[in-house]
Amino acid sequence: MKHLKIDNNPDDLLRYQDSPKFIQNQIIDYLINLKNPPSSLRYATRSQYLAAIMTYYDLNEVILNKKKIYRYFGEEEKPIENRGYTREEIAKMLEVCDERVKALILILASTGVRIRAIVDLKLEDLTSIPNHDIYRVKVYSDSKQSYFGLITPETSKAINTYLSYRERYGEN
Repeated sequence: MKHLKIDNNPDDLLRYQDSPKFIQNQIIDYLINLKNPPSSLRYATRSQYLAAIMTYYDLNEVILNKKKIYRYFGEEEKPIENRGYTREEIAKMLEVCDERVKALILILASTGVRIRAIVDLKLEDLTSIPNHDIYRVKVYSDSKQSYFGLITPETSKAINTYLSYRERYGEN
């Protein structure tokens, strides 16, 4: 509506319903506008906008050439590449955090678990392996997809420091 400079009344979108080609051209113009600067909206956002528009016209029984409209939609962009943190990035995070967050960051870094796994992690899921100064971690312990991971000695030290910190403040 903003693109077509229509104020508040969605029924104004239907004033050309007898001319579906005109409406198609308006939608195509809008899609091109969304793809190009200054809008430059991402594929998923454009998809949601177009789905709402198409639903509106479908509900109002305006028959459009969807195949033609979707040709102007564009292709999906390559997703942002996921990567692990570098040692330097982890070191920077560890410089500014407290004992609790330090233990969390090191658990995530040494086991490679997803952050969601930390939410369900319990103290009983940590099993100390004293000969090697490490812990065995049972991830998703209450699930059929549970598995074990091992953590580094540095992470074990951070966990022990955090647990002793909690004991100093009265936790058992």
